Amino acid sequence: MDSAIAELAKSPLAVSLISLVVGSFLTLLLTNLRNKSGVLGYTVVWHRIGISANDSIHGEVRVLWQNHQVRNLFVYTIDVENLSSLDYDNIELRFYSGADTIILTEQSRVVDQPNIVPWSTRLPNSSCDS
Repeated sequence: MDSAIAELAKSPLAVSLISLVVGSFLTLLLTNLRNKSGVLGYTVVWHRIGISANDSIHGEVRVLWQNHQVRNLFVYTIDVENLSSLDYDNIELRFYSGADTIILTEQSRVVDQPNIVPWSTRLPNSSCDS
C-alpha cells in the first residue's frame, strides 16, 4: 500500500488530479460556508462642511440650512456592499445617530440602478422642512 502511494506521488499527472479534486472540494466547502452567513460590508465617510461660531478673529459665522441656523453641518455617506454571492431581498437596514441629530435631507439609491430605496414607514419624521 505504501509503495502504491509512493508511485502515485512520483507521477505528475496523479498529483495534479488529486490536487484538482482536493482544491475543488475545499473551494466548494468554503464558498458554501461563506454564503451561509450573509456578509454585508459598510463604510461611513463624514465631513464637517460648516460650523457656526462667534470669535474675536473671524467675528460671527452663521451656518444656515434652508434658512435654519445650525451649529454644525455634516455630510455623511454610508455605502453598504453585499460581500457574499447571494442576492438578498427585503433587507432591513438600521442606522443610528445621537439623540440631538436632525436629518435635514437624504438620498438613498442602488448604485447603477434607477430604483429609489424607500424609507420604512416606521421612520419618524425628523426633517427640518417646516
